[in-house]
Amino acid sequence: MGVVFEGRLLRACVLCAVGAGFVTVGCSGSDDAGGAGSSAPSEPAKVFAERLAKTLATVKAKKDCGPLNAISARSSTTLPCPAPKAFRESMAKFEVTAAEEHGTAALVGYKSGAVKDGATLALVVAPNGKWSISRFGLGLKPDVGTSDAKDGDAFDTALRSYLNAVRERDCKGFYAHAIAISQSRQDACAKELPDTKDLGRRLALDEDASPSYIGGNATYRFYGLDTAKPNPKSFTISVVRLATKPKPRFAVLDAAVSAHPEGSGVD
Repeated sequence: MGVVFEGRLLRACVLCAVGAGFVTVGCSGSDDAGGAGSSAPSEPAKVFAERLAKTLATVKAKKDCGPLNAISARSSTTLPCPAPKAFRESMAKFEVTAAEEHGTAALVGYKSGAVKDGATLALVVAPNGKWSISRFGLGLKPDVGTSDAKDGDAFDTALRSYLNAVRERDCKGFYAHAIAISQSRQDACAKELPDTKDLGRRLALDEDASPSYIGGNATYRFYGLDTAKPNPKSFTISVVRLATKPKPRFAVLDAAVSAHPEGSGVD
């Protein structure tokens, strides 16, 4: 299932429709940030999203990029600043249509000038307690208010398979259970699996590290993961349900460094 969104306007780390797969462009994250902060966000996700859109719409000079650069520094998504004119114009018509929070994760559904049918902003609480951007412009609906119970086992299985692949540095497994940028396993091995090196090392050092369920809905499920070695760091992991045929596919969208996530254990 492809995704449709702001990608034609924003050449940053967002998801866009390319055939039947997902593509991310220019993703970046920091392995240096620890995960020690409170799981309580500094403001509602809806408020952050509206303020973000307003900033993207109005900042036109690099000298004013401080707020956007600060968000990019703590996010899995890198925002260009200043944004292209067409994207600024799109963000000027930004309207939140739905929002829900699950501990250190949140989903904000919105419409904009370029996306009249709607898209989703996926957020994670960073270690400093502020929202970071996991993905901007997902064409998957936010599905606010729905339940993840029906497919709970499938979400959990995808997560375990992904973590095992990252721990074992198994690119075949990684490519099968992650939403990758690359269109081939070879490219994923060379360009994307290395980005999970820190998480893989932590999983290998800390055999007791186990994901915990945070919450979710019919399309998105969120998990927390605390690692103790070589130093404490927390992650919030997003798993998505893709309505592919002949049966849905479940895969990890992001494993973002985050504040300490609280949740129940995963069998």
